[in-house]
Amino acid sequence: MKTFVLPFACLALLFSPLTRGDEVPFFTSLREELASQLTIASNAVPLDKKLLASLRSNLKVVDKTKPTLSAGSGALGTLASSLSRTSLSNLFLPLVIDTRETYIETLQSELSVLEERAGATIPGKSQSAAWVALDKLSMAIEATITNANLTLSLKSLSKAATALLTAEKAVVKAETARPGDDTLSATITESNQGTSVFKPVKNTILSAYYDDFSGEVEIEAGELISLGGGRAQARFLALTAAITGEGTHTLSLTNEAYAIYQRGIVPDIRAPEPELEVQQTYLTIDPFNHSLGTGTITITVDFEANLIWGSFSFTAKGSEDPSLDVAATGTFLLRLENFEEELD
Repeated sequence: MKTFVLPFACLALLFSPLTRGDEVPFFTSLREELASQLTIASNAVPLDKKLLASLRSNLKVVDKTKPTLSAGSGALGTLASSLSRTSLSNLFLPLVIDTRETYIETLQSELSVLEERAGATIPGKSQSAAWVALDKLSMAIEATITNANLTLSLKSLSKAATALLTAEKAVVKAETARPGDDTLSATITESNQGTSVFKPVKNTILSAYYDDFSGEVEIEAGELISLGGGRAQARFLALTAAITGEGTHTLSLTNEAYAIYQRGIVPDIRAPEPELEVQQTYLTIDPFNHSLGTGTITITVDFEANLIWGSFSFTAKGSEDPSLDVAATGTFLLRLENFEEELD
């Protein structure tokens, strides 16, 4: 069962006011030093009015900054620019850098949480959009880290904080998105046949079954390509995996799971009972469980939504001619049917 977990601590940090004393946690050191230097400057003889005005102004910026990552990162850039023009710039520079590091660590932590949440969503346009938003966030964080110019680094930090808000919304949308149509798509490279795309549609063969007795999931896919004159090429792909329940499983296609790929010709597709002339069958394991290839399948099962999705990659040898081989890589999103429903 898929659950939607929202990081409430993250949302509180982004949107909710904090209590007095924790109002701007990332500015604690800066505020303490500003207050200390303001006291010193206020008692200096003669008074440095320019310095006093700058310290008061920056202290006001700290106290008025909203306790959000986006507001705080923007204010940090303002403080860094202002303090760099005072006679105490060397004193405040390490504090600005330390505060920047705190922001970076926080953003990296939030990125990791969002990536984990995005990885648990159902594949589709919303998930793809979430990954795009997360990539932009990651690049902004990286720019903050690698830019040797502090001013430009802090600009990237502000962009990263804004990108976090966008990424958060995109991930939430992916978590609540309705699944799209059943689909399976693979790139297949076969001896003497070259590389082609295998993408069946529902009105050919495209289904997934679950046997709650054996715990096996079976995916079946097939396509027909017209060769003219009533002849057609038929291709079939079957993936079978024994799972232990809901969640994500990564299984070997030469042990806990297996793959079969078959290609043939239908001489007359218009015949009342079209016949298939099998040209080649490829197996990752033979009937005696001897390995004939390599590969893995990663499959996520959600019984409540009645869905499976994931990816696969394998190589296999020809059963009729072991000198031939096939390599396939693909993804799938399918509604589950029960084997009993298939029999009905």
